[in-house]
Amino acid sequence: MFHNSTSWGRHEGLHREVLKEYQKRIRAYEDERDELESEFVKESEKLVGSLKAKKGDAEKKLFSFSEKCFDSSEEAEDKWTKKVKGLPIDKKTNIVFTSFWKKQCKKVGMPV
Repeated sequence: MFHNSTSWGRHEGLHREVLKEYQKRIRAYEDERDELESEFVKESEKLVGSLKAKKGDAEKKLFSFSEKCFDSSEEAEDKWTKKVKGLPIDKKTNIVFTSFWKKQCKKVGMPV
């Protein structure tokens, strides 16, 4: 069952909103998404480099970094979902495509 309180549920909600008019809606946040992902990669490379030099509390640092990434992702996805939902749909998707996704939403109890 769908739960908006899970990481998957929040991301899937954003994904399905974007699919309603992909070309337009992805542009609403793709630069921010790419920048956030790039920051995660840079920070992880720095962290791994520093952990190679000193063993110490590596597990604690890695956990803290992962937690920070998940928190940042959740905050960003919430912002992007609101932004995308606020965009008008100018070009309707194919009826077969729309029907398929409505059925998928119904199967998992996800709002359409």
